Amino acid sequence: MDGDKLYGLGASDMKGGIACLLDALESIGDTKGLVVLFDVDEEYQFKGMRKFVSEYDLHPKLAVFPEPGLAIRNGHRGLIEIYFQTVGKTGHAARPSLGRNAIMGTYQVIEHLMDELDKWTHEDLGSTSCNVAFLRGGVNRGYDERGELVVSGKDSGNNIPDICEAVLDIRTAKQEPMAGDIIQMLNDFLVNQDYRMHCCSIRHNYGAFYVPKTRLGVVEKIFQEIVGSIVYPANLGEWGFGEAKILQQKLADVDCVYLGPGPTGMGHKPDEFVSINEMKKARDIFYRLIQEYCCQP
Repeated sequence: MDGDKLYGLGASDMKGGIACLLDALESIGDTKGLVVLFDVDEEYQFKGMRKFVSEYDLHPKLAVFPEPGLAIRNGHRGLIEIYFQTVGKTGHAARPSLGRNAIMGTYQVIEHLMDELDKWTHEDLGSTSCNVAFLRGGVNRGYDERGELVVSGKDSGNNIPDICEAVLDIRTAKQEPMAGDIIQMLNDFLVNQDYRMHCCSIRHNYGAFYVPKTRLGVVEKIFQEIVGSIVYPANLGEWGFGEAKILQQKLADVDCVYLGPGPTGMGHKPDEFVSINEMKKARDIFYRLIQEYCCQP
């Protein structure tokens, strides 16, 4: 602890928010319709939230995720992750016209996809983006005992590569396109260029998350009374994917917001801290929200 700053791994992301919630609950008294969920794996496979929505059929009016950033975060872009292989035709490097270079084909199809994704934009969430998270190509040497692709190494410069695998991380600004649409775009382009798509798989397939501000009047009122003004993040498109979308996808009528203490961008870093003053404000916001939604006669 140093002045107003409380240091520690996870202080802002998101032990500070959990502490605020627990402190609010300790003094709230009897409630009705309140669910407090602590789940696991909220940044990778989302196993906890996916398990929760598959087993429980609850219909809350409001869901609050105490992520850092003392603001009302009402949206973020979606998350689609796709793995695929481009299959070309090998041959001698001295005669490239007689083969089909799978690495070049993958490069071309990704460029084509990025041009197509420019069509999907949102006023608050910005543009749809595509990150090439993994790329590997060479001459196909078959598959090992685990079913993993074996590709020739860096000594294969005399050959035209006939296989290339890629992982694309796509952040969508709208509900569309979904993974199936993107795979269709990739496949159509590759076939048209005399390539073939192989071993395509989908890891994540979530559209954008967004709650219009017009639905958050109660949250805005309480936030303004405690903080002094209504604050929304300047650029929702810069935020990563979160569990609110998974809950909203199961329950279309629930309003979700991210709201908690701590500076943004400090999570997972050395000298992570949370402001004690912000924690007090977040605690009071949680207390008031629980009163409003779960303590009415």
